[in-house]
Amino acid sequence: MKGDAYLCQNDITTIRSTLNSMPTLREYIFETEYGLIKKVSKGGIDTGSISANTLLSSFTEDDFTWMLRLLHLESEESSKMALLIFILRFVLSGNIIAKYREQLISAVEENDNLLSVIERWFSPEAVSSSQIKKEHSWERRDRERIRENERKKCEDKERWIQWHHEIITDETALTSEAFRHSNLEKCMELLIHIGHSSSPEKLWNKALVTRLFGENKTKEIEKLFFQQWRKVPTSLWSNRSSDDKHSLRTDERIALTGLYAESLNYDWYKNIKPEEASRAVLYAALPSDSFLPAINQLALHFPNDVKNIISHELQNIRSYVETADYIPVISNILNSAKEIRELLKDVILEIIISSIYSIEKESSSNKIRNTGDLLYSIIDTVSDEQKKVIATSCASAYLKSPYSSKFYPLLRYTFTFHSDTGLTTLKNALKRSINKDQYIIELFAAIFSPQASRRDLRKYSCLPKTPEALGELLSIAYRFIRREDDREHDGMYHPDTRDNAVEARNNILSLLLDTQNTRKITEMLRLLQEKQFSFSRSYLEFLVRERVAISSEILHLTEDDVVKLDTQLEQIPHDQHSLFTVMINRLNDLQYALSHSDFTDRDILCSIKRESQMQATLAWRLEANGKNRHTPLSEKAKLLMVKKQISD
Repeated sequence: MKGDAYLCQNDITTIRSTLNSMPTLREYIFETEYGLIKKVSKGGIDTGSISANTLLSSFTEDDFTWMLRLLHLESEESSKMALLIFILRFVLSGNIIAKYREQLISAVEENDNLLSVIERWFSPEAVSSSQIKKEHSWERRDRERIRENERKKCEDKERWIQWHHEIITDETALTSEAFRHSNLEKCMELLIHIGHSSSPEKLWNKALVTRLFGENKTKEIEKLFFQQWRKVPTSLWSNRSSDDKHSLRTDERIALTGLYAESLNYDWYKNIKPEEASRAVLYAALPSDSFLPAINQLALHFPNDVKNIISHELQNIRSYVETADYIPVISNILNSAKEIRELLKDVILEIIISSIYSIEKESSSNKIRNTGDLLYSIIDTVSDEQKKVIATSCASAYLKSPYSSKFYPLLRYTFTFHSDTGLTTLKNALKRSINKDQYIIELFAAIFSPQASRRDLRKYSCLPKTPEALGELLSIAYRFIRREDDREHDGMYHPDTRDNAVEARNNILSLLLDTQNTRKITEMLRLLQEKQFSFSRSYLEFLVRERVAISSEILHLTEDDVVKLDTQLEQIPHDQHSLFTVMINRLNDLQYALSHSDFTDRDILCSIKRESQMQATLAWRLEANGKNRHTPLSEKAKLLMVKKQISD
């Protein structure tokens, strides 16, 4: 954990450094931070919150210019006071900021309290002798603390050098019963310190160990690591005490690293005796984020041990599904190879069904989320018939409390496993809903928006795949997430539930239009006849024509499809109004072509580097004009070829 925090801090430092090196962005970064701090500070903004939350540092006189402008614009007295004190304390040093005293006064001259702050700042009170002594005392303690830290670092360095020398020179250092275990722990501590991580994959580096200890000692260390997992007993998460559930003992960590290191060898599993297989499986399943890669080979050669041990762990965690925020074995299975999940499919399916049936209105969100993780772990291993059964179970559980946001994931699981069941469930819940607009807005934002997908971090989309199902979802979205009610945002903003619902609606529309299926045309034509699409009909007609044109080489339209497109998407004008509509559509097409096409030879002229090339190009143009020839956009390739021939 310390290693991961260290690496994270390094990343944060790099981001800070990068942002501070962009002078043009500093003003916008600070204004954004300042605005956010004002919004979240319920008790009023203060100087400390500005200083603690800003990414910027090393302020200059250039920064002072825009900060002074921000001070002029601030109207609230408490915020203006905090910003003024921040400028005085953190932006410029005292001798430089003194030059801007009059400008600061002019920015706050209407407020006596702020003027008094400036006066006190530039005319400080005399410091008492007790205060001077106190500051000297603080400085002395800081110097002593720094010296003590440096001394400890030097002592630690000397101890490590001495220990390393003993390991290298003493032949019994790794074989003696008295010192073997302590030296093995020292090796482990050193690897963690170097790798900044306790993960076996990042920890073990044989080339590094060889450079540190030499080839002979490395073989001894390797052998001790390999023996460790065979000697040290362990247990999985459900059988560990509450104090040990989220941490491993040092000897367990050494054993875990030993199993990983051994699994890097070719045919390593052949060295495992039958009575050692269960111990190997326990350690391979022990990590809290994913199984060791060794479990794939173990499942291939010792499938019964893998199935029995992990199945037993799954049975044991039933009582934790309701309350636990995180259950390692579920996460491990979710991230494991398909072969492992195939092996455990039956027991996982049994636990899922019983867990779904036990969901009640009072069930916690932890239970629903843990059940969802198990569901996604077998989604690519179960048959279509089993998926339908799972979807039906999820739908029944969802309908127990369909308007509670806590239960929305259950409908997401229903759509993921069987979209038709999901649509039927959604329609039933919508019929019974009192406030249909609010229900659909909250539901679509929670399960269909891109933000919901990013939060869920699943590679399986819950949106339907068929045009008909997508069309029904889109129809519901346009009925209750009305396009005429959409809001336009200026500048930066934080999207709310309504914004996320709009994103969900647009996401469904894009997916329907991008579907490589001729039935999407029929579905869009059907939708355009519904009254909820009247506000957006012209816009949607344009999108349909555009997508059909783009995918015309892929889609094979029948004669009936072509007739429908011609008659319904753009009818032959029969009066002034319809003629005007056709004219506007043609203008829109022309505007689109002008926006997305290049009718000039700008790229050709920009590519000319030498005067001889320019002369040749101009000579070719003059010759073309003399013969009354026109050079359209399609002639660019010919121009380039002629230019190359002339230059050659």
